[in-house]
Amino acid sequence: MNNVETIIQYIKELFNVANKLGKITNRPFPLDGHPLGSIGEVYAEIYYGVELYKPGHKIHDGRWNGKEVQIKATQRNDTTYVKGETELLLVLQIMADGTFNEIYNG
Repeated sequence: MNNVETIIQYIKELFNVANKLGKITNRPFPLDGHPLGSIGEVYAEIYYGVELYKPGHKIHDGRWNGKEVQIKATQRNDTTYVKGETELLLVLQIMADGTFNEIYNG
């Protein structure tokens, strides 16, 4: 992917909109689920070189160095679940400023 800066800017905007919606409605608007999962997958491709499978692939999200990879993304810094046995698991905490922390890689 050659539009990394543009991608990060749009992710910042997503978090900003979710925050604004929460303020005006007094309801939480977390990006957990598909939006955050897709962000994690794109970051895995950009920063780790994961070859992503088509969306909806069962259990694994991609391949890295010949191994099946399951990618998880969260806004929190705690537990996550896995879809089944996997050779590699990558868990990323996505921050509102578009950056991420690697929670687990193994």
